[in-house]
Amino acid sequence: MSLFITFEGIDGSGKTTQVEFLKSHYAGENFLYTREPGGTEVSEKLREILKSEPLDAATEAYLFAAARRELVKNIIKPYLEAGGVVVCDRYVDSSLAYQGAARGLGIKNVLRLNELAIDGVWPDITFFMDISPKLSLSRKDKRDAFEAAEFLGAAYNGYKILEERYPKRFVRVDATLNEIEIHKQITVVINERRTK
Repeated sequence: MSLFITFEGIDGSGKTTQVEFLKSHYAGENFLYTREPGGTEVSEKLREILKSEPLDAATEAYLFAAARRELVKNIIKPYLEAGGVVVCDRYVDSSLAYQGAARGLGIKNVLRLNELAIDGVWPDITFFMDISPKLSLSRKDKRDAFEAAEFLGAAYNGYKILEERYPKRFVRVDATLNEIEIHKQITVVINERRTK
């Protein structure tokens, strides 16, 4: 049975750590792990641009959507159609929260931009790693433009809007808990969904 799982949350919420735990937990199973932006040769090149160049909000949103399109078309959709489980560190909700809410483009506008990119491929489960912007910043060693307190606060508010908008797929995770406890909670949800 195919299953599309995404991890979302502001920087420093522990998304990548939990994805790494899943790699060990489900080792040898039909799981594919990827990230955004990235996952394909073109998407990784776009990632480098997004991480290194100062861009306006709209340009940023378009580049994220382009990277996402490459990943969906070439990796995510084929793997799901073959019956696999895909785990993605960030997906379209990141653009809705960051470019839509935090950078002021509007969630509705960024969603419209991404509809072609995702081609109807929505996550079955989105684990929302819930942590306050202040605590998130305290976990980070390097603070760049993406990690300013005000910006993260706006992105966090965007995620809360999305959690209310998509309650069937959003699963809130208390990201202040012990990493192992969080991992246990996540695997319970995944295993329940796989047996349905």
